[in-house]
Amino acid sequence: MVFLLKKFKNLAILLAIILIVFFVFKVWIIKKNPPSPYEKIISNAAVIKNIEYPLRYFISGRAIKNIKFLDPGQLKENTKEVIIVLGDRPLDRTTPTVSMVYRVLKGVELSKKFPRAILIMSGGPSTGDIPEAEMMALIAWSRGVNPSRIILEEKSRNTERNAEFTANIIRSKNIGKKYIITDQLNLDRAIGIFKNYFVEFADVQGVDCNVSPKLMAEQMDRYLSVNDDEIVRGRLGNIRKA
Repeated sequence: MVFLLKKFKNLAILLAIILIVFFVFKVWIIKKNPPSPYEKIISNAAVIKNIEYPLRYFISGRAIKNIKFLDPGQLKENTKEVIIVLGDRPLDRTTPTVSMVYRVLKGVELSKKFPRAILIMSGGPSTGDIPEAEMMALIAWSRGVNPSRIILEEKSRNTERNAEFTANIIRSKNIGKKYIITDQLNLDRAIGIFKNYFVEFADVQGVDCNVSPKLMAEQMDRYLSVNDDEIVRGRLGNIRKA
């Protein structure tokens, strides 16, 4: 019995040493090869609705570098459905808002409903150098959407330009149904801008991403607890007034 106890004790010590070595090695690897901003974007979005929309396997920096999204010029004539996801200013360079993630996931949901639909992610850089469109496309890709179904519109900085630049992409393509996705606070205004300014969107349908103001405010509250950001603080105040 004493022999067995000593044996188990030695095994426990050995296991502890292995775990410590593994942890130290992992920390060394991370320090030597820190995650890219694109990996951070996916990681920060991954905590949101990851049961309903599970992440794809084997997400790595190399896999991300090899992603090739659809060129706008390759949008086919007579495409049956186009799903336009409107961007939302991220909290910082690698932290998408919960509203942005919900918008993308609603786009993922519609892309499953319409398997031949094309997603257009619309939004230029607003916080840092990474366009909102690219952030959203990475999130959609991480949740399983084939990148050949995703077009990036990376120049717009407001809803008017969202409409103008996406109209330029779909113009003369004889698109069937068109959808725009945003949150409830911005949906009516977005529909009005798209319909009133561009004939291409006369029959566009608005889709609410179903994110609640409470969720949006909670995320910003958590962010502000560790980051002092006047812009985020102002946005939080506007959400609470709405």
